[in-house]
Amino acid sequence: MGTFSYQRVNDAEGANGDSFQGDGHVEDAKTPSHQFWNLRSLAVGMILGLVLSLLAFGIIFMEPKDKCVRKISTWSPALEIYDDGELSPQRFNGALRKYNRFRGPPSQDIDDAWEEITYPQGGLVRLSRDQLDRINASEYAAEYTEEMGGGYIAGIEAFHQLHCLNMVRQATYMDYYLPKNKEWEDQETLRYHLDHCIDMLRQKLMCDPDLGMVTYVWAKGYKQPLPDFSTVHKCRPYSKVLDWAHANYVHGSNVADLERAPGALERDTRP
Repeated sequence: MGTFSYQRVNDAEGANGDSFQGDGHVEDAKTPSHQFWNLRSLAVGMILGLVLSLLAFGIIFMEPKDKCVRKISTWSPALEIYDDGELSPQRFNGALRKYNRFRGPPSQDIDDAWEEITYPQGGLVRLSRDQLDRINASEYAAEYTEEMGGGYIAGIEAFHQLHCLNMVRQATYMDYYLPKNKEWEDQETLRYHLDHCIDMLRQKLMCDPDLGMVTYVWAKGYKQPLPDFSTVHKCRPYSKVLDWAHANYVHGSNVADLERAPGALERDTRP
């Protein structure tokens, strides 16, 4: 059998006619036209990537931060105070036999705590005509006089609901609170007021049913398991409601000194 030997291919011409450099590496055979198209493709890709990135950025950051809040709430000018990222887990104080600043035997400290969260000034604010239409208010909605700046008189639902709850609490300590509330001397009116408050809270609880789970625990000295109401809830900071009410305050809750705006409509019966 013969032997094989290798010979260097001529630098100028390879076996298949390809061009080689003297060091054995293939020369770049791309023409200027090819290079132009590659650069253009790269530029188009970069521009497309930038456009998609800006589009994604816009979708993320231009989307309302209070999307979920607005979805589960009727429209209100106060919705601006919240965004969805402020929802935070909070464990309720559900202890049966422990007092806190809102519960226990009546005292000035407890009254002050309740007054603080129901906004002692009353928190009446001003609505424009457009805002009034957006909340689908009654055609009989009352206005401030021009001297007070005009607009429509409005209050915040949360304050009324907490007022109702506080009134029910006070009614359970009638001996203490009856002498402090002259309007309670009319027992028939007091009963109407209490029933109104209880039914408003019923409707609110049924409107926003809490589907959280209450577990039971065993405790020494008890023959049956007991409910543990100290459960975790997702909450929005309530302090922002007070801040918004303060920033938009027009008048207190006692409206006895408000004057009727000229041409005000009147209902045949009270609401």
